[in-house]
Amino acid sequence: MFDFPAWSRAGWATHLGGDVPADLAERLSGSTLVAELRQRSTAGPEGTITIDEHRFTHTELALLMDSGARHLAGVGIRPGEAVVLSVPTSPELVVAYFSLLAAGAEIVLVNPAATPDEIRFVVGDSGARRGVAGRSSAPVCSAAGLDVIDPGRLMVEAGPAGLAGGDIQWRPRSTTVALVAYTSGTTGRPKAVPLTHAHIQASIRGAMWAWRWSPSDVVVHALPLFHQHGLSAVHASALSGCSVVVRSRFDPADLSAAIDTHRATVLFAVPSIWHRMLEAGEVRPWPSLRLATSGSAALAPDVFTAIEKNLGMAPLERYGTTESGLDVSNPYEGPRRPGHVGLPLPGVDLRLDGPNAGDPERPEGEILLRGPQVFDGYRGSPGGPDDTGGWFHTGDVGRIEDGSLRIVGRIKEMITTGGLNVYPAEVENVLATHPAVAEVAVAGVPSDRWGEEVTAFVVVAEGHELDPAELLVAARERLSAYKCPKAVVEIEALPVNAMGKVIRSRLSRLVDQGRDLPDPRE
Repeated sequence: MFDFPAWSRAGWATHLGGDVPADLAERLSGSTLVAELRQRSTAGPEGTITIDEHRFTHTELALLMDSGARHLAGVGIRPGEAVVLSVPTSPELVVAYFSLLAAGAEIVLVNPAATPDEIRFVVGDSGARRGVAGRSSAPVCSAAGLDVIDPGRLMVEAGPAGLAGGDIQWRPRSTTVALVAYTSGTTGRPKAVPLTHAHIQASIRGAMWAWRWSPSDVVVHALPLFHQHGLSAVHASALSGCSVVVRSRFDPADLSAAIDTHRATVLFAVPSIWHRMLEAGEVRPWPSLRLATSGSAALAPDVFTAIEKNLGMAPLERYGTTESGLDVSNPYEGPRRPGHVGLPLPGVDLRLDGPNAGDPERPEGEILLRGPQVFDGYRGSPGGPDDTGGWFHTGDVGRIEDGSLRIVGRIKEMITTGGLNVYPAEVENVLATHPAVAEVAVAGVPSDRWGEEVTAFVVVAEGHELDPAELLVAARERLSAYKCPKAVVEIEALPVNAMGKVIRSRLSRLVDQGRDLPDPRE
C-alpha cells in the first residue's frame, strides 16, 4: 500500500497561501446547488450563464428554477422520484436541471442521442416513470414507457404569471440525492451512481480552490451538459458567481471566437476537442485566458506538447471518475508534465494498492480514493467504498513518478498476453507519435496462442498511408516485444462516447478488418 504524502494539509496551505481549515469537508460540501443559486440571486456575486445566444443572470435562472419546480410538483413529481432528463445542450436543459433539483427529483441524466435500447435499460434500471425530454428524444423516451414532460413548459416567464403559484414546500439537503449518473459502460454494463448535492459540490469546489477560482472568472466550453464534465462549469457558476459560456455544438473556429468575444479566463476541454482545435489551427495565445484544462480521457504526450507550443501555456490535466468526481489535478502553479495528472485535490486522500505499490522508486497499483466527493455505493449493484476506511477502488492503475500521479491504465482494460500484462495507454502513447497515425486505441483480442493479442485500431492521418510493418518497427524501438501490436486495424473513426472516451468493448468486433503483423516474439 502506498499513501500519497506529497500534498497534505500543510502542502495545500503552502500552495494556496493560507491554512487549510479543520472543517474542510463541511466547507466543500455543506450546502445544496439550489440554495447556492438562490443566494447568488439575492446576495451576489451574480454572474451569467450563456447557452449559445441565450443569457441568464443568476436571478433570472433562480426565478425560472422555482417556477419550474412548482410546475413539476403540480404534475405530480415528488421528492426522491427518479426522473429522466434527456435534453440536448440548450437553455431548456439548464432550466429543467435546476427545476428538477428544486423539486427534489433524482435526475437521471441520459444522452439525448442514446439508442432505444440504451434508454430502455436506464428507464428499467432506475425505475423512472417520467422524463423531461427534448424533441429528438421524446418519442424514444415515450416508447420506453415514460410520461414525457416538454422542457419548453419550464421556460415561461417566472413570477406571478408563471406556471403555478404558491410556495415551494420542498427544500433539499446536502445529503439529498441530486443525480443518478451512469458509468460510461466503455468496458461493460453501466452501473447507477447516486450523487448527492454534497458529492457534487465537493467535487467542483476542491478544483475551484486549487485553480484559484474567483467570481470574475469566465468559463467557456463546448462540452455536452448531459454529462458531469460539462455541468461542472454550470455548478461552478452557481457556487461562485462566475460566468459560464457554453456552445451547444463544437466547432473549432466558433469555440475560438467565443473565447475572444467573452474574454474567457478558463477553457474546459477534452482530448478530442484539443485534437480538432490543433488540426484546424485554432489553438493560439488568448490574452484573457489563464487556465486551459483537459480531462475525461488521457491526453497524448504529443498533443500536450503541441498545445503548450501553440497556446503559450501547458494544459492542466486532471483526473476523476463518475463515482468520485474530480480528485487529482496538476498544480495551478508549478510543473505540468505530459502524461501526469498531478496531486490529490483538497480533501482527497489517495492510495495505491497492489504488489508494486511499495516500490520506493516507482510505486504502482490500483488507485484508491477517499473524500467528501466520493459516492456511497452503486444502486442495484454491488460495490462502493470499502468497509475498512471508506476507500473507493477505482479500477484505474496509477504510478507515482517525480511526486506526481500518472494513469497507467484500467485493470479491466489490461491485456494479458502470454502471461504478461500490457496497459493499452502505454502502447497508444507510443503509436500516436507516428506521423501516419491520427488517432489510435489498443485493445486485447482473444487468441488461442497468447490468451489475448495486443491489437491496434488506427485512424490514419490525412495525406498518409499506413504500413503496419513500419508501425511495428517504430513501436519496437520504444516498447518491449510483448507490448507491440500483433495486428493493426484501420478504421474510419474510433468508437467513443459523448466525452470522447473510447468504448473498448466495441473494438474487438472490428478485428476481422485487421492485417496480420510479424510476431514480435519470433
